[in-house]
Amino acid sequence: MKKATKRADGRYQKSVFIGRKKDGSPIRKTVYASTQAELNRKVAELQHEAATGKCIHSDITFRRLSEIWMKQFPSLSKRWHKRKQCELDNHLLPALGELKISELHLINLQNVLNDMAEQGYASSTMRKIKQCASAIMDFACDNDWLNRNCFLKAKVVSMEAPETRFLDDNEIRLITSSWEGHRFGIAAMIMLYCGLRRGEVLALEWDDIDYKTNVIHVTKARDIDANKAYLKKPKTKAGTRDVPIPTVLLHALKKLDGKHGLIAPDKDGKLMSSTAYKRAWDGYFAYLNITAGGKPASKYKPRVTVIKNITSKMLRHTYCTMLYDAGVDVKSAQYFMGHSNLETTLKIYTHLSQFRTKKSITSLNQHVIQMMKNNSDCIVN
Repeated sequence: MKKATKRADGRYQKSVFIGRKKDGSPIRKTVYASTQAELNRKVAELQHEAATGKCIHSDITFRRLSEIWMKQFPSLSKRWHKRKQCELDNHLLPALGELKISELHLINLQNVLNDMAEQGYASSTMRKIKQCASAIMDFACDNDWLNRNCFLKAKVVSMEAPETRFLDDNEIRLITSSWEGHRFGIAAMIMLYCGLRRGEVLALEWDDIDYKTNVIHVTKARDIDANKAYLKKPKTKAGTRDVPIPTVLLHALKKLDGKHGLIAPDKDGKLMSSTAYKRAWDGYFAYLNITAGGKPASKYKPRVTVIKNITSKMLRHTYCTMLYDAGVDVKSAQYFMGHSNLETTLKIYTHLSQFRTKKSITSLNQHVIQMMKNNSDCIVN
């Protein structure tokens, strides 16, 4: 331990070890005082701060720190900034925002993650929240505002992500038989029978329909920035593909006989924003519900819903089940789905195989029970 030295001006000084940098090199801070007793007190306080991770600039709040941190990445996309701001606004700032970072402890972030687990958030979402909080605290450490990151050991509870269901035969028939009654019906048909993602369908133009080879050329997708829609290339090379058009969808496309422009535009004929899409999909689901026998809400009665909730992801998932049931090999299914990773397709195929096996066993058990019951009735008679 280095001893205190007396300066020419009569003050005392001492270099204190307060931690290590990421490369392992030591971090030291020099303390000054008018007397030896004052120096000893300041050294003790600094060593305590180093041991506890107490903030040197104790007045700054987590909210203010997060604002400074966000400004360090001006070159990153607006989408990245929006995503990080959403993570902060929805999860971190309500619980941590007004606390000084000198007051933060592991338990503060752990409580946030535990609450998310209770609400059913997926583990991947909770990991993103932890990474965001930890990155902000690392930034404080790098700038000597904190001596250590107290969030590093926060635990993310392992949660199974909810499985996306696939549509049953009645729901498939409902969509197929009623597509002409709503402007979004053809988009739903394309998602159901070609497995296109929502963004791919919204970017799809009539010129992308190839009637000579009966395929859809998927070459672009719609994306959103500050609720403004724009076209972009597919996220991966696998997203660019030619998807065969089943006969039932081919008849629907030819019946509309579109020549140019978007297949599923907003009311002004332009790319749909997030708000426009939500409005269109909600209207389409309400239409399906009424078609199936449900009733819209009135002044005196609530809406009567007779079908389960349906999402665009469910339509795409159902398309994959069609490929599986048709005996399409997993490599071809990967291409048609636009999966960059074969494991993604295999996971769905494996799940379907297990589901079909369980369903077969259930049917067998029911058959045996019914057979035994019939035999028992015969014996009694």
